[in-house]
Amino acid sequence: MEEIMMTETLSRMRSMSRTNLHLALCSLVYVGINICNTILNSMAPEFRRENKYFFHMNEFWATFCFALVQVYALVGCPRDLRDIFSRPNLVKLIMIINVVATVVPALLVTASLENFEVPSHEIEYVNEITMAVVDFVFLYSMAKKAKLMADSGLFFNLVVTAIAMAIAVSQLCIYNGLPGDIAEQVAHYFEFTF
Repeated sequence: MEEIMMTETLSRMRSMSRTNLHLALCSLVYVGINICNTILNSMAPEFRRENKYFFHMNEFWATFCFALVQVYALVGCPRDLRDIFSRPNLVKLIMIINVVATVVPALLVTASLENFEVPSHEIEYVNEITMAVVDFVFLYSMAKKAKLMADSGLFFNLVVTAIAMAIAVSQLCIYNGLPGDIAEQVAHYFEFTF
């Protein structure tokens, strides 16, 4: 009996290990795409205009794919959502909103970059602010539940999340506040470091 339980445990651990490897690889691809987009964003204005469609397809579809990676990471977590969060249904709703708020802009710019570029960026940037707030609330609630409020690692995570929130808000303000192409270029730098 003990041997069967050990075999089952090892099988589950191998499966979790493969899932974590796949999630890590997908995350690294996302980092690579953001590095590529940062380089493209740094090019001369003529180059950026010539490659605008490719650039935005990379940007919006990579963001959508990363939203899926986040969902898989939460769903694939070995612990039940109820053990981590006091409101697991709210977590599920937030995952749904994140996926929808990333696929809609991706589909819109695919249909017509010319017509939907600005509203798609607006949706994306507002979603980033929302997700930063959600990350902050999640970290806080997990720490409170685990009684880790004095933990320095938690403090670091809360500070990083607060910085991410500030970057997301700055990005939206820059995109809407600066004139012309410079607004989009600067906002993209913020986006790809976030």
